[in-house]
Amino acid sequence: MPMVTLGTRLSSKLMDRAIFWINKTARLIQARAFGALRPLGIDPRHYVVLLLLEEVGPISQKVISEDLNIDPTIMVAIVDDLERLGLVRRDANPEDRRAYAVKLTSKGGRMIEKASRIMDSMETEFFRGLSETERTRLVATLKRLHESTPNRRPNPHRTEKP
Repeated sequence: MPMVTLGTRLSSKLMDRAIFWINKTARLIQARAFGALRPLGIDPRHYVVLLLLEEVGPISQKVISEDLNIDPTIMVAIVDDLERLGLVRRDANPEDRRAYAVKLTSKGGRMIEKASRIMDSMETEFFRGLSETERTRLVATLKRLHESTPNRRPNPHRTEKP
């Protein structure tokens, strides 16, 4: 059996593991997404928060953190970054006076447009080897896998509440 390395030789047992390929592909996509968005001064975590705010409107950091499965301490830094860049603002939350509602600014809306063009281009390039049918099937399969996984939102940085 070949030795497992970081180069091109991989164990045949490893080569047959779906988890290995999902993880390897996710890391590659993540690295490309960070690089693609870097010229805009944001990263994929910023982008997904902006997209969520665009779709649902003002919500608390806590809800954003839970919905996107991002550790709350990291979420604070992400929202701080977005606020510093003028892409979001924190307003008093009328439903909870102890919390703030994070709201997308018009500058944030323009950033979503720019970032979405970049991400669309990156996705097109990344998935160029798949037909539209294969890509649609892949997304459906990954969604089904995610939805059928018990405790699908584990976070290694915090313990789950029972």
